Amino acid sequence: MEDHAVRGCLAALAIQDAVAKLGDPGLQIRVGLNTGEVVVQAVENSIYQTYDAAGVNVHLANRMEQMADADSILITGDTYAAAKQVPLGMQAVRGISTPIEVFKLTGLPERAGQRRVPQRKAFDPADRTQRPVGRP
Repeated sequence: MEDHAVRGCLAALAIQDAVAKLGDPGLQIRVGLNTGEVVVQAVENSIYQTYDAAGVNVHLANRMEQMADADSILITGDTYAAAKQVPLGMQAVRGISTPIEVFKLTGLPERAGQRRVPQRKAFDPADRTQRPVGRP
């Protein structure tokens, strides 16, 4: 999906909005995003089946979440390249041998006087009437 990074950012912002609407100051979340290929496998037992994603890109997303401050969203350079957000510079990431460039997701930028999506409208994957970002 060509707009997966933007959709991931929209989902992260929607999660933040939903948690804020709960009105519980003790409830804080962190979100980490990374863009890249992953391996997805089915995990089965006698009661249910679920899916698990693995690989360095999953590891990086997990580390971004762990490095994020409460109520913030961190994204990697690969996600930034597709979604454009605030640079935080090179950061050491536990379990990764070299520092990576990290960005803080703060919202959606305006493009040529036109917003990519309606202002702070939460993306609802169950709403089939919503169009993918960037598509007519």
